[in-house]
Amino acid sequence: MNSEKPWEVWDSEQVDELMRLWWGPINGKKGRHQKLMKEVSELITGRTVLDVACGPGYLLSFLKKDIKYLGVDSSPAMISRARSYKRKASFVLGSAYDLSNFENADTVVCVDLIRHLPETWPVLEQLWMKTLISLILVVEIGVKPRTIKSKRPKGKYLINRIETMPNMMNLFYQLPSLKGIEKINFDNLSCIFRLWKKRTAGANQPSKSSSK
Repeated sequence: MNSEKPWEVWDSEQVDELMRLWWGPINGKKGRHQKLMKEVSELITGRTVLDVACGPGYLLSFLKKDIKYLGVDSSPAMISRARSYKRKASFVLGSAYDLSNFENADTVVCVDLIRHLPETWPVLEQLWMKTLISLILVVEIGVKPRTIKSKRPKGKYLINRIETMPNMMNLFYQLPSLKGIEKINFDNLSCIFRLWKKRTAGANQPSKSSSK
């Protein structure tokens, strides 16, 4: 995820708008992301978390203090918001298309990124390479695939893409060392997937404690 990709539009103005939509109360109820991040946090396994496309760092609010957390995002504006958290944590600029510079983690998390990308596999493959125990993905699922592009300034555009369950399952089963798949329906469109990884000889071992 670099500046050359026209679907990356998360400047300061866009981030502020998304924060209002994601986190603020809607009709007196908690914002969608408050509920989503809480549910995702309850699926965390192990002691280390790599949060890819971390946004403003919402997930961190729900994690236990002994979790070693690293948030990665391609947007400087997102990282700036995330770093405003008082709690000690690391937020760095990075690309979901190339996670080679980051350490493997017990749990890798990627919430709502797939919907904003033109295709799923390149990033899914990178996320899986960094996973020691489990990968948690939040993906929009529909009966038919659909992509909507909304124009933004300077020739950029925002992608909103709906995946299908057959296509996601086909991609999951191409991942090496896949042990199992869990699916949780979050709302009308969003599904939370937790993919479990088999331990393989020579692979980095997860933290000694793998309890939530």
